[in-house]
Amino acid sequence: MSGLDRVRSWVEAGKQIGPVIRYERGGRPCWLSVGIQRWEGIYKRYVSEIREVDMSREAFIRDEIIPYASFEELLAAYPQQTDIPIEDLAPLKGQRLFNPRFG
Repeated sequence: MSGLDRVRSWVEAGKQIGPVIRYERGGRPCWLSVGIQRWEGIYKRYVSEIREVDMSREAFIRDEIIPYASFEELLAAYPQQTDIPIEDLAPLKGQRLFNPRFG
């Protein structure tokens, strides 16, 4: 099974997938969260990005949930929204990046 097929099967099963990654921007630490989940027939893509120094006041660079009607629609839009390859997303164990009821 290819990486994309694996991602599709997880999403179709209703699992929330995605990583949280630390990176440097302008020499300062930042955190990027990317999540995907199928919820009540809608595919939701979440992206949250914040500088570490801004975490206590929750001043996000971006914090968004975007709904899609199909996995194919999400897949077509995904590369323009993040540099993390979709094949790198995996199910989260014991945690959630976002609440799919919102957005």
